[in-house]
Amino acid sequence: MGIVANLDYSQYLRVSFDVYNERYEGAYPNLRYKANVRFKITGQFAIQAYNTVKFGGLTWSGYMNYGYYTQDTGWINIPGEINESMGCNRQRNFSFNCSISGWPNLSGTASVTTPLISAPEFDTSISDIDVESLVINGKLKSNPYNLYCLRVWSKDKNGFISNNLNGSLTVDGLTQKTQYEFHVEVWKADLSGSYVSQKILTATTLENYPEINIESVDFVITEVDSEYDNVTLTVHTSDDTHVKSCTWGTRGNYKVSEGTSTTYNNLPKNLEFDFEVTIEDTLGRTSKPFEFKFNTTFTYMEAWVFVGGAWKLGYSMALGRMNKPKLDSGISAYSSGVGNRDTYNLVRLSAYDGLEWHQAIPYKEE
Repeated sequence: MGIVANLDYSQYLRVSFDVYNERYEGAYPNLRYKANVRFKITGQFAIQAYNTVKFGGLTWSGYMNYGYYTQDTGWINIPGEINESMGCNRQRNFSFNCSISGWPNLSGTASVTTPLISAPEFDTSISDIDVESLVINGKLKSNPYNLYCLRVWSKDKNGFISNNLNGSLTVDGLTQKTQYEFHVEVWKADLSGSYVSQKILTATTLENYPEINIESVDFVITEVDSEYDNVTLTVHTSDDTHVKSCTWGTRGNYKVSEGTSTTYNNLPKNLEFDFEVTIEDTLGRTSKPFEFKFNTTFTYMEAWVFVGGAWKLGYSMALGRMNKPKLDSGISAYSSGVGNRDTYNLVRLSAYDGLEWHQAIPYKEE
């Protein structure tokens, strides 16, 4: 700490007291401040005397023999140590009587201010926000000498709702769709004084509303080139405002998009897809799957043949270059490719009735 008192006999003799080796031992409620004390005489003097030096309850006694024109005795340690209770304080000031008797005879008061104990670090957040409740999380990352605690003050309640937050605190009985403010504060463990540090948290409770139903899905085709399209899918629900995300896909191949739309890129033309979509709302509820179909641009007409009691899709016997895959990573094409129409003019179609193939009437493309 340094020199805490000077006792002057004259301009040529001064007795100085120094507090050093300051430390804290123990933890609240048994936290104590300890330090050692020493003194020295400076100036220009001579002493031949038996002296007693006191500092609070500490005492040094001994014969001093310093010749004329001595300027500094050097530091002389006083046996023992300062040992004071800190109570629940970050810093204290102590006063000690100090004196020298014999020759010279001097007395005074030393003021000792202890080192300031640092404030702790802490983390805090709000989670699990629901319609009528939320969770406040908070914990001290450090707690020097066990001197501190975390308190939670509610603006809505205009008072503290926790005096020792150490983990999670569930706050319930709240009103839906309402903003709440909480102050998470570091206090001394005995709750005296005022807060040491503070973080302000705000959160708005969720709105309670009926489950959302999917009503339809639209798709928009954007041509990339002569072979590929991009397709944008948009879901329409009974409450689009509260849709958090959508899950799109088929046959185990799904992707999640924020909001109500998503786009699949570089899909081959002449394909049709069987898809499904589910939505998750802001309350975390998931809808039932909604099944739908969408297609890319068709560049040819399908031929159907009536066989027995049902129509059968025609099958092209032409050998041509098949469309090469160039698919969006989030989708799989499971429809078969289509022959390159530039490689043939005439097409022979047939249909399979389960026993044999039946030829369709030949036709020529327009």
